[in-house]
Amino acid sequence: DDASLVERLGHRVKLYPGAYDNIKITAPDDLALAEILLQKRGG
Repeated sequence: DDASLVERLGHRVKLYPGAYDNIKITAPDDLALAEILLQKRGG
């Protein structure tokens, strides 16, 4: 993954906490999940 590549290049990778529902939409199933999450938020 990207983090492994950055580490191999000698750079330090930092992790930051994030929201579980902050998803990346790359496939139709992801869009369906996003719609469910928005409905739960009232959006």
